[in-house]
Amino acid sequence: MRFAATPLATSGTIALSGTANVGSIRGETSASILTGDINANGTIGFASGGNGQYGALRNAGGNINLIARSGGITLTTANLPGFFLASGSTGVNVGSVFARDIALLSTNTITAQTLLAGVVFSPTGAITGATGRTLLANSAMLPTGAMPGSINPNALFAATPIATGGSVSVLGAGLAGRFTSVSNGPMTGGTIVGFTTLDV
Repeated sequence: MRFAATPLATSGTIALSGTANVGSIRGETSASILTGDINANGTIGFASGGNGQYGALRNAGGNINLIARSGGITLTTANLPGFFLASGSTGVNVGSVFARDIALLSTNTITAQTLLAGVVFSPTGAITGATGRTLLANSAMLPTGAMPGSINPNALFAATPIATGGSVSVLGAGLAGRFTSVSNGPMTGGTIVGFTTLDV
């Protein structure tokens, strides 16, 4: 089962231009990663030594895990039914993320446009609640050498949060059942709602 094996990192840049339609996709490099849009039926997982820059990621049946060990993460949008993780050592900057659970981790600044975790809609399309979890914290919460697909979201969300060293900004809406943000810098937000718990 070649595709079930743990990836061995390439030393060069991974670049995917245009739109990729795949079952699932995994990649690891000690350099940087640059992709366009990716539509997947299964998981999407990338780990880079340098920066990771991603277009619109859509996942019909799994998780999306993005890790930049010594760089930052930028993302246009992500839409998936599972667990979304973006961990960038030098910063995380994402657009809109719609997922069951969301974790944005960095030692530096975290910026997001919209974060919707496990939102519940009425028959007319109005948001009536949320059951998911959102965590904005330090990338030190991940084990050293953590790989996409190896991170247990329940253990991550149950752990004591470690504050990021920079600021946290949610420019639009941040909706979740449990919303947690810990930072040494200021936290600013638009509409932030934790329908069960809000810790900021």
